[in-house]
Amino acid sequence: MLEFTCHTKISAATEQITGPKYIYNLTPFEKLPEFINDTKKFHDILGIITKINEPEWIPFSNQPNPSLRRDIRLTYGCGQEIKMAIWGSKATQFNLPEDPNMEDRLAIVLFTGCLVKYYQENFYVSGYSACHWYINPDIPEAASLLNRTHGQSYKIKRSGIPIAEQSQPEPPPVADFLTLHEMEAIDPYEFPATGCRCTVTIVRLVETQNWWYPACNLCKKSCLPEGSSYRCPKCNILDMYTYNNVQRTAASPAEKISSSRSSKSPKK
Repeated sequence: MLEFTCHTKISAATEQITGPKYIYNLTPFEKLPEFINDTKKFHDILGIITKINEPEWIPFSNQPNPSLRRDIRLTYGCGQEIKMAIWGSKATQFNLPEDPNMEDRLAIVLFTGCLVKYYQENFYVSGYSACHWYINPDIPEAASLLNRTHGQSYKIKRSGIPIAEQSQPEPPPVADFLTLHEMEAIDPYEFPATGCRCTVTIVRLVETQNWWYPACNLCKKSCLPEGSSYRCPKCNILDMYTYNNVQRTAASPAEKISSSRSSKSPKK
């Protein structure tokens, strides 16, 4: 991975340069949990494909349109499997054609430019626009992985509906903007199912009462409401938060954050 800063200088090459076919720096499977939600470093992984899902549309409450995602299962030949999720246009670009003559041949794949994410108490590897892959790459690590399998067969499982046969889900309805007066006039039993949005101005704080907000257990950022649940927009995990209070004291205008209430268990 290359990182450019304000001090980086770029000069045009005056001679023809022959670059290597593969540029990678493998992160072992057992080291991946150390980089959960670290967006500063991309990771390269190598594994054997054991399962491929067809791309599917995934709706999100914080964006108007759904996104495509393809899930893949990888193993390193030691019984440990991890989930690889490829997003967006990359989900349809990844292709491993079914070939009856190659059913017994291992499909070793090198993924580059990946991030490690966390969802429902499990970590997984995610690939976005920076992700690329090489199937059965000619690298020493792939040859070593092949030797460790001792001829064991890994039949690839396939599941899902082909994307051409799927219909893109409708975007979620957007809640209307209402004033406080309009909200007060609505019968509670006739309140819209989509809820509503209201912009207000805080004119005074009640000094005898503390403020509470749901903070993500991982990144400590504020979670956003999603129906009756709360989702962290950064970590993309549902209902894994702790209620933190914001205490305001007369002696100091600074806000003091303290954890208090216990977090909920994640919902599926």
